[in-house]
Amino acid sequence: MRHHPEVLAGFRKRSVGLYGETSWKKLVQRDDVDLVDICTSNATHMPIAVAAVKNGKHVICEKPAALNVREARKMWEAAAEAAWSI
Repeated sequence: MRHHPEVLAGFRKRSVGLYGETSWKKLVQRDDVDLVDICTSNATHMPIAVAAVKNGKHVICEKPAALNVREARKMWEAAAEAAWSI
């Protein structure tokens, strides 16, 4: 995945009150984020969802949520450990 920090910087200047990150790892750790909407390539859904839930975030994920049953189970287990409803 390729990130363009200069594009994000321009967007921030034009969008008063909106912020962005070029790293999902930084995003899921932010205190001012309550919900993470995962709209990335399918292969990244599980690691982002698990990290977000472990950081206390609500998660919305586009289909397919996981690539296989093993990944889906990891996502479910992370949510269960965090006591989030699924």
